[in-house]
Parts: sequence; C-alpha cells; structure tokens
Amino acid sequence: EAVYKLKPDLIIVQEEHNASAERLDSLGIPYLIINTSTIPDIFESLRLLGGVFQTEAAAEATIRRLERRMAEIAEITKDAPKRKVLISVGRNMGTGGLSDVYVAGRTTLYNEMLELIGAENVYSGNLKYARLSSEGILRLEPDVVIDLIPDLEKSVKMSARQVQSEWDDLAAIPAVQNGEVYVFGDDYVCAPGPRFILALDDIARVVHPGLFAEVVE
Repeated sequence: EAVYKLKPDLIIVQEEHNASAERLDSLGIPYLIINTSTIPDIFESLRLLGGVFQTEAAAEATIRRLERRMAEIAEITKDAPKRKVLISVGRNMGTGGLSDVYVAGRTTLYNEMLELIGAENVYSGNLKYARLSSEGILRLEPDVVIDLIPDLEKSVKMSARQVQSEWDDLAAIPAVQNGEVYVFGDDYVCAPGPRFILALDDIARVVHPGLFAEVVE
C-alpha cells in the first residue's frame, strides 16, 4: 500500500520475488520481472532494461565492457593451478566460532566466477546454497575460504579481522593453515547485477594473488 501511494510508473522485481509481483498485480501497479541468477541472465536483464528506458546503446556498451574484463581475467588465470575454494554467503557471526555456514553451490553466480578463473568449488552437492557444519567443511579441505558479508561493519558491527578469526576453529584446513581466509565486506559482493565484475576481480586476486600486478584492495 505504501508503494501504491507513491504511484510509480514501473517497479522492477527480481524473479525470485514472485509473491511481491503477485501483490503488485493485485494493486494494478505495473512491474517488470528480471532474472539476475547467472552472468548471461545479468546481461539479458541489462538489454531488457536498456529497451525499457531507451538506453540500448549504453546497455550494450556496459555488456561489452564487462565481457572485456571477464576475458582479461580468464586470460590471466588460464594456466593457474586449480585451487579449491569455499565461498561462504552467510553464517552466524559473533559467537566466537563457526556454525551454520551457508556455502555457494554449483548453480550460483559465484560458481561461474570460480569456473572463469580456473578454480574448483569445494562444494559439489545438488543444493544451490548448502548449510555446512564445521565437520563438513573440514572434510572439504578448501585451499581458500572467501567470506562474503556485504556492508560488514554496519550489518554485523565486527571488523574483518574479527570475522576472519572465527575461522581459526578450523585450524586443520589448508586455508586457515596458510592464512588464506578472506573477508569481503563491500556492498557489491552479494549484489547480483553488473557490479558482479568487482566481486569477480576480488575473488581472482585472492585465489591467484601472484598473477595480478595490482595490489588487492
């Protein structure tokens, strides 16, 4: 009802928010459903929105820019060793340890990023996002752990180092032993849109640090 009072010309809804779309339909509010689950989906959504807002040329220019950077990263990492990576997309924090860690599976945008840089997703199950226990993570033996926590200090009021230290409970995994647990706290790390390229760049740099001349931010 609050949205209805704003009298929008159009609302853009992600595909997974079907319930919201149905409610908008019942209120007679025009909406457009987009899908940003994969990189091709993101490109298609850009083209769709470019058509709606009559900015087709800008949309295509953005896609070309993203494709160029993807190709550059793929070229840089093409001969790199295949490292095993765990990407955490959510977990209980502030407890002093690890519990209920949700990891990205093989049908996610993050798996596409790992494939593009020649890395291996340690979780090979059928779930899109799987909840793993500490014991389950120990069995997977990741070489690299990437903890995604958008707007880190605002959302959980912890520093990256504090978040990182909770992984010390798993001292037996290579990622902890070798100091390769990374915390990404920027707002774009879990935003499925054209800024995925920033997350891809971040991931590539920590998985294959010796291949990039620039300093990891």
